[in-house]
Amino acid sequence: MKKIVLYLILTLLVMPSVCAKQIESRTNAKTCTQPEMSEVFRMEHAQRAVTYNVLNLTDSQIQTKNKIDQTRYNALQPQFDQLDQELFVLRKLEAGNASKQAIKKQKKVVKNLQKNIEKTDAKYDKEFKNSLSREQRSKYKDVRRLENRDLKRKMHETKDPYYDKNMRVFGEG
Repeated sequence: MKKIVLYLILTLLVMPSVCAKQIESRTNAKTCTQPEMSEVFRMEHAQRAVTYNVLNLTDSQIQTKNKIDQTRYNALQPQFDQLDQELFVLRKLEAGNASKQAIKKQKKVVKNLQKNIEKTDAKYDKEFKNSLSREQRSKYKDVRRLENRDLKRKMHETKDPYYDKNMRVFGEG
């Protein structure tokens, strides 16, 4: 139990900086260049590594994880490249004072690409979950819940600079 709490605390200490960079990269995707996208990949890989450390994976699970990560990367890389191209086109349309219909159409293309990326990522995430034991799945669920909570807080902090992170919402622990 102490190990789990220790891992969760370490995860929470490492995750806010990783999540903040991901939020900035994803919200400012219009200005994202190729090196920044590789930075996002690196941080997501680091985030997954922390999560995997918390789960205490066996050797066979680590091999399975590595295969899944490699196929995930191979599947997502072309999609991210296409997303970069479409975002570049969108920026050019916005800078060139194109019609609102053309911009709206391009935004729809970008949104569809982002949904496809999320679906692909979810597919590999589900495949990874299937290789976990029951206890590891519950730990994984808890870690993901904590990561999402931290991500939401970071997003809220970036929207409202006067947000007091020590202030608790009614009903929270």
